[in-house]
Amino acid sequence: MTNQNQVRQKQEKYNRSPINGTFELTGRCNLNCKMCYVHVDQKRIQQLGYRERTAEEWIDMARQVFEAGTFRLLLTGGEPILRPDFCEIYQAIAKMGFYITLYTNATLISPQIMEVLKRYPPHTLGITIYGASSDTYKKVCGSSEAYDRMMEGLDKLLSLPSQIELRTTIIQDNLEEAAQIEKFIKSFGDRVTFNINQTVFQSGRNSIGNPAASRLSPEQNARFYCDRYHRMMEEYIENPEKLSELRLDQEAKERKVLDIEEPEREYMPYGCHAGYQEYTISWDGRLLPCSLFSACYTEPFEEGFEQAWQRLNTVIPKPVLPQQCRKCSVQQFCGVCPASRYCETGDVNGIPQYFCQLAETYSKLLK
Repeated sequence: MTNQNQVRQKQEKYNRSPINGTFELTGRCNLNCKMCYVHVDQKRIQQLGYRERTAEEWIDMARQVFEAGTFRLLLTGGEPILRPDFCEIYQAIAKMGFYITLYTNATLISPQIMEVLKRYPPHTLGITIYGASSDTYKKVCGSSEAYDRMMEGLDKLLSLPSQIELRTTIIQDNLEEAAQIEKFIKSFGDRVTFNINQTVFQSGRNSIGNPAASRLSPEQNARFYCDRYHRMMEEYIENPEKLSELRLDQEAKERKVLDIEEPEREYMPYGCHAGYQEYTISWDGRLLPCSLFSACYTEPFEEGFEQAWQRLNTVIPKPVLPQQCRKCSVQQFCGVCPASRYCETGDVNGIPQYFCQLAETYSKLLK
């Protein structure tokens, strides 16, 4: 029996299904954020010999993934709204019946964009906020004007009936404003949710940036997380009802949308749903297990999504935990996966020193 047949039998056994998809409609962006691992410009695209896919190709791909069973679809970039044909793509996809999430930096929200979004509101809108001032936007994104444009765009987008998720990434250049960013987001109350990330990876995606150069040191990263955790616990002590709400929200998130059997962890090569229930189609047309992991891929635009999805797990390299990691005394504080190992070292079995130091720092702080 061939390896591919064995994989197909396991797929049938565990009902492997592409429920959650991501379309990177472009790798380009009107901002130049230091920590972005996807961002490319036209020059880099030409250097790589790639091309962005057309509106017709993305719309046809959406039909294919819908037929294959995709329920949730994230539209992202780069900045997806940067595309002049965004409205054409978005309207066609919205009419198909996906549960749509749209990620945007909210700086390009024109009347035409708002007209389309009002007609077909996404279920969730993820809006990135990089600072609480024009000066910080200049440091992080290369544009001081982007702050005011984001505020104007945010005001417009809040008029939609979508669930709003305000998202930020903390790096060296906005660390001092982290508390202000959080305070600003909390001012919206229950109208929005808040997603804060302080972990930045090296780029494994041929981006034009150098994300690791701007990220927090392991000590800053661990202390930022622990300080924020303690503040959250103090809030819950003062307001016990918030903890009950948090538990109910977490339980709701953990409920399965579809009744799908959980596979053996050994079959899920990366310990998560990447390549099992989740996938990303990159701006250059590659089917990836997740957006971080470009070490392996198939080509859905050339071979069709169904075949590319079935073939994806046959090209995924199976990771082997290094001996050094197995013996590590702070392994329980380590959050790396093969995808992040690949981003940091170029090897799915590599040892990323930044995250080794981060785990050691967590251990010391918690002790």
